[in-house]
This record gives sequence, C-alpha cells and structure tokens, in this order.
Amino acid sequence: MCDAECPFCGSRKKKTREHRIPKSWKPYLHLVPEVVSTVAVKGVIGDPSGSSRSQLDVQYGGICAECNNGWLRELDEAAMARMLNLARFMTQEIPAGEVLPVMRSVVRAALMTAWGKRDIGAYPAASFVEFFETRLPPSGAYVFMGFTDWFSMHAAGHHALWPVEEPGGAHLVSWGLDRLFIVVIFPKDGDQVSATEVASSLRKRAKGLLKQVWPNPTGRRLKIPSQNAHRIDREVVSGLTQIKPLLFGEEPLVFNLDPDRTTARYDGMSERELIDTYVTRPSKRPPEL
Repeated sequence: MCDAECPFCGSRKKKTREHRIPKSWKPYLHLVPEVVSTVAVKGVIGDPSGSSRSQLDVQYGGICAECNNGWLRELDEAAMARMLNLARFMTQEIPAGEVLPVMRSVVRAALMTAWGKRDIGAYPAASFVEFFETRLPPSGAYVFMGFTDWFSMHAAGHHALWPVEEPGGAHLVSWGLDRLFIVVIFPKDGDQVSATEVASSLRKRAKGLLKQVWPNPTGRRLKIPSQNAHRIDREVVSGLTQIKPLLFGEEPLVFNLDPDRTTARYDGMSERELIDTYVTRPSKRPPEL
C-alpha cells in the first residue's frame, strides 16, 4: 500500500513510474542526447539542469500499476501507428475514425507532463479524474498541432500555468514529437473561461502555424498544416507556449540557458550542426497505416 493517491483513479495501491511518451516508441523516433530542464516562477528563470537521457526515457512516479499497465497503455497502443507517422512527417492526416484515439493518447501525454512538472505550482487535478472516468479529453481542454523543421521542440515537455498562487486560470502543456509539435490547454481549478481565452489567443497568434484539432466536429478528418514548418523555431514557440504573453501581450521569457558542461560540449556549433552530430536517428520505420 502507499499513502499517496493515483491522480487518475485515486487508488492508494502500489505505484509505478509512467513514461511521458511510451518507451516502445523509442526505436521509431529521433532521440536527443540530453534533456535540459529549466523552471521559471513569477518571471524569474532558475538555473538549468541537464540529464544524459533522451526524451523517451523521461518518466514520472505516482501512477498506480493498474492504470499504468492497463487503460493508459491501451490508449497509446491504439494511437501508435498514426502518431508515429505524424511525428515522422509521413502523413499529415488524421482520418475521422482515428481522431478520438489520437486525442486520447495526446491528452495522456499532456497530463503526465503536467504531473511530472507540478512543482511549478499545480497540476490539472480535475482533468485527471475526468479523463479516467470518461476516457475522453476533459471538459475545457483544447489541442493544437503543427509541423516544425526542428526535431522535438520542447523535447521533454513544457508546462506553463497562470496564475500560480490564485485560483482559476489555465494550464498549457507543449512538446515536440520529432516533426510534430503539440500544445494542449487545460482549465485550472475548473476555469473553462480562462482556458477558452488562452486557446482563442493562441489561434490568433499562431496565424495558421498550428491547427486546433480538439474540440473537433464529429465525423471530420483532420489535416495538420506544414507550409510554414520552418517558422516554428524556439523564438516563435516561446510566444505560443507561455500564458501571460498570450493573454496580455507581454514579451515571452526566452529559455536559452544551458548547464555549463553542456555549453562547453557544444560550443561553437549551430543548432543544425548539433542536430546532425548528436541526435540519434530512428532504427525503425513507423508501422504501416
């Protein structure tokens, strides 16, 4: 037994570590050589820390074994072929019959990212419970997708929330899965109005770079935009993934600091050279659609 409750089902039984992105997807994706984490609170950016692991090795504890090895795994298995083909830019489409399985897998990854980074202030607790009970994207959740030329932008996941201490507001989670870039918005403390305001601002600021794929009218296939994939770089992503700049037009924080040992290792190399030199190439092709 364990005193802490599973955020999904509330069980106090044995806890396990859940991967952000399924470990079984690892051979199909480009892998970064190091995960760098940085925390900012009230506009102050903390010191970065690095870990010599790939983004597919990131996992977080506190999830009960029954959820981890049961329905959560089944959600990712149902979406695996489509998600990997999207990530590798082998398709831009999500057929109508696959929209819900893809959204379930994306929401699971977003919730796990927020859970793992909850030390910044909070996590969308009500969304976890609703997702467990309905197996549907939670009320007030929005999902956006687009393609980028830069592999695995926000590789290990980014979690923003506003406000930190007062009730209400919104959570925003973003990450790159190879060429696919994903943003998910959840209400904070049930505040669907603020979540909708963040989503509306994101639609306007993205100017077609990202497409809202949830909520989605029933029966429609989706096509993810790619014509401006070269524009979704670090600077643009900073403006699309921080809530206060989206709501109030503030300048986004720029997380451009790396640990000293990382800076020394990559000194003098461009971002493109870093990708070509250090990113591990996939060893398998995605499953056939």
